[in-house]
Amino acid sequence: MKSINIIGDLIIATSRLTVTDIATVVRNKPDALRVFDADKVQVFAVSFNVGRPNLSKFGITFGGKSRCSNGYAMFTATIPNGTQDAKAFATDLFSPVAAHIEKIETQVSEAVAEIAKVRKKLTDTISVLDGDDSATTSNEN
Repeated sequence: MKSINIIGDLIIATSRLTVTDIATVVRNKPDALRVFDADKVQVFAVSFNVGRPNLSKFGITFGGKSRCSNGYAMFTATIPNGTQDAKAFATDLFSPVAAHIEKIETQVSEAVAEIAKVRKKLTDTISVLDGDDSATTSNEN
């Protein structure tokens, strides 16, 4: 996680992942958004669904994005009334899944870099044919 902040009764967790990165990986390498055990059974996953944040031992759904130009995925939760130690509550909420989230953030970063290489290589092989059948590469347009 990039950061976890408490403002009043809200917990706001900001991922190192951008919403664009998540969408790119969903289309191209969706397993990068998952953690599997030794038997190849999925044990945790990351997703994005606007306005529907969720966190459990099985995964996190980011429900918003930061307003900065990067558009980092964000998760929000309400701290229950009567909670005396908000920081301890946030720690208890995230500590069971923190290692999984960090692993997925690393996997996604690697996947995005790999996807960019594959797309560049593919784009470099694409030719656009004009009506006179002369070929131009995508770099010439």
